[in-house]
Amino acid sequence: MAITIDKRAPLQTFVYNPAWWVVQSTAVAQSNFKFICDIYISGQTFAGASYLRLKVSPDPTNNKGVFNPNTILERYLSYDISVASASQEQIKQASNSVMSYVLKFGEEYGPSSAVTAFPDLSVTDNHYAYNGILDHLDYMDFISTSGSIYLNAATTTKRFLTNSPKTRYVRNNENEWLGIINNEASNNSARAHYESYSSSDVLQATLVVNNTYNTLSNITDRRIIVPVGYNIDDIRSADIISGTVPFVDVAAVAYWKIWMTDTSNNRVSEIFTFRKEAKCTNQKEYRLHFLNEHGAFDSFTFNRGSSFSTNIKERKKYAKSLGKFIAANNYMYEGIDQQDVIFYTEEKDTISLNSDWINEDTCLWLEELVTSPVIYAENVTYGKSGATVTLSPVTITEPRYIRKQRITDKIFNLHINIQPTYNRYRQRG
Repeated sequence: MAITIDKRAPLQTFVYNPAWWVVQSTAVAQSNFKFICDIYISGQTFAGASYLRLKVSPDPTNNKGVFNPNTILERYLSYDISVASASQEQIKQASNSVMSYVLKFGEEYGPSSAVTAFPDLSVTDNHYAYNGILDHLDYMDFISTSGSIYLNAATTTKRFLTNSPKTRYVRNNENEWLGIINNEASNNSARAHYESYSSSDVLQATLVVNNTYNTLSNITDRRIIVPVGYNIDDIRSADIISGTVPFVDVAAVAYWKIWMTDTSNNRVSEIFTFRKEAKCTNQKEYRLHFLNEHGAFDSFTFNRGSSFSTNIKERKKYAKSLGKFIAANNYMYEGIDQQDVIFYTEEKDTISLNSDWINEDTCLWLEELVTSPVIYAENVTYGKSGATVTLSPVTITEPRYIRKQRITDKIFNLHINIQPTYNRYRQRG
């Protein structure tokens, strides 16, 4: 008996896309034959066991077995978002967004009364899965190129984990982050390089920040989060290789650029630009952070007219019999007595938001906001307290999204409705 791996999934994949493995066996003609795939996830146990077992019957056309372990792996990945305290920002690990796993293929067969398993006949190398999903055609390109645009740091085009425009706008004190996969021992994202410029494009300052997780000694080192907004000014002093903070909140600075470098300061990523945007509105602003398709968090501010409404989802009451002894010989009711008594009230809040005017690229990107399964709103409930930012989970209620074009729509913005993920309740009457 022997198991041969005919097709291997890429060494690194986004977990919500399929990662097909194809195996064959010399024992496939045996009675009750099935292929076995044992999934070993680093750091995970399963009710005391070290693996999860999948079984499939041979394909009837070619007697081969097909496995997609990603349907299991996705259950053990989530996401990472956090707002650092003052002067405690850093390049962080996205520890919930990456995992390492090994597959061990085998087979089972025999009479129905005594089917025997033969595991571990073919064992894979360590593979890595990241929280994320690519659209259909993008995934085909990822497979055909081995994911080079996200994984190959030997070029200067390695992508950050976002589909946003390469130039974004940041308002005073707003936090921003970029995620990136850091998978290579050489040419890796060892440092973040920042350059600030004036409105006349004159270089103002350079800041180089150490990635303390660049050695890839842990699995979680392979997926990192880089501060790129006003939170740059809160980077820990111990992590600064050269330059000083404040770097962004300086009067002469109009915009700044960010890219990753290796330890020799060679660029190993694409470049993003962030421009200051003046707060020229008297409306209440709503800052949303949303999980994008690549498993990182993007951010956007709605700064035009908004409204807050409350829908009374449910109100239950019962009819109370009127009448009581007001005095020893007087049975009557009083004006303050209730007949209809409310004993249950459930409320759902909705906040209607409007953005400023946006362009086609931003409109395309913000489809990921409307479809995102995880969204946080800043300071909606309690507001800011010093340097602390509160994040409240919300959902978006829009049932569809229209990709607008300037040739047909001239000017356009984005209107959405958000709701807290919790309901509110009132006391009983």
